[in-house]
Amino acid sequence: MNTLRIGTFCIGGKAEVFAAGLRMGVSEECVDNLCAGGICANVQIFHGIIDSSGINGELHRFEVNPYSGKKLQGFQVPYWNEAKEMVVKSAQRLSENNIVGWDVAITEQGPVLLEGNPDQGTGVIQMCDGKGKYPRIQRRIKENRGV
Repeated sequence: MNTLRIGTFCIGGKAEVFAAGLRMGVSEECVDNLCAGGICANVQIFHGIIDSSGINGELHRFEVNPYSGKKLQGFQVPYWNEAKEMVVKSAQRLSENNIVGWDVAITEQGPVLLEGNPDQGTGVIQMCDGKGKYPRIQRRIKENRGV
């Protein structure tokens, strides 16, 4: 099963998505974790489109999924807006200040929340696009404090 890892942060009672990656298995195994040989590609958070090559745990890059042969960049994640709305609502149910990495499966009927990870695994997401996520969170903290 391929899953999304969607990172949210909640500051001042308002949650938002700050990063997302599509994790993909590259064999007949039923896992998509990088530690099990899977790959991850960055998902652009506003439109839900893959905008990077995939990367595995050994930092090798892939333009296509080695198992399916499908091109990664340009793929539109189905039910993207619904998945974002689901994780934002879930994050807002937690404590006022939190960072969570949500694992989401996309089914034919829509997104399904699998779990929330308190360590949220941004390393996986940051590896895809090579950009740190802390500056965005830091900006929101300053905005919330009125700095």
